[in-house]
Amino acid sequence: INSLRRYIQKDTLSFKEMNYAFLQGYAEYLRPYRRAPNAYLGCIKHIFQAAMKELNTEYVKVIDFNPFETFGVPRQKMNKGVRALSLEDLLRIFNYKTDNKRTSLTRDAFLLSFGLMGMNAIDLMSATTFRDPYICYCRTKTAARRNDNAYIEVRVHERLRPLFDRYRGKETVFCFSESYRSPATFNSLLYHRSEEHTS
Repeated sequence: INSLRRYIQKDTLSFKEMNYAFLQGYAEYLRPYRRAPNAYLGCIKHIFQAAMKELNTEYVKVIDFNPFETFGVPRQKMNKGVRALSLEDLLRIFNYKTDNKRTSLTRDAFLLSFGLMGMNAIDLMSATTFRDPYICYCRTKTAARRNDNAYIEVRVHERLRPLFDRYRGKETVFCFSESYRSPATFNSLLYHRSEEHTS
């Protein structure tokens, strides 16, 4: 929703405006971001079709066309080759110094995620259990698809401990939930700081 709002530069969008040309333009806007065209346009397609089911009847067609009958949601492009960071790149991130608090937070959140086996921002924010030296949580992204609720225990490596301790929370493992209203807000901040720095 935030991405779409930035693209249209307003807070409302009628179904009539969402035609093939509009979707094609939005897809082009999203193209620099690897997964966004597939993920965001897939969500919009789902919302659009759900609205058609809810609003249209046999006799009245509130939404009288479906642009997704001609517009295909872009497939996610798979990276070929190695996706791992080089040691040099990792050290560059680790040693990066800045006076900007938000940029520093982005770097630290990345290092925490990297050191905790790719722990997502939503899980960094919501995890509540730390049994030293293990963080224990259910991975939000896959919890609904697994019988064990995607339960995982991750050991906090001693080299990560100073960073881990810096961001300790009172009721959750990390203090991020005390500073941000929702996982989406926290994730959005991290994502857009990264965009700004890499542009």
